[in-house]
Amino acid sequence: MLAVVGMEVSRLLPPERAMATTISAFTASDAILSFDLVKGAKLLNSSRLTAWAVWFLYWGGQAAICWGMLS
Repeated sequence: MLAVVGMEVSRLLPPERAMATTISAFTASDAILSFDLVKGAKLLNSSRLTAWAVWFLYWGGQAAICWGMLS
């Protein structure tokens, strides 16, 4: 949990908007995954939606990092 909080706080440091969006995507992915694993909570009571959200946010964050490095 501290790592997730640390990531979200670090998002406030860089001035680039893309970096903040990337960090928020990872934070959201980690938060959804944590709630699923620890509490068994699902997005809209759908395990399929939860899995899609985790992977979409995670890979979206990875793609944004790659795009930022290449531009």
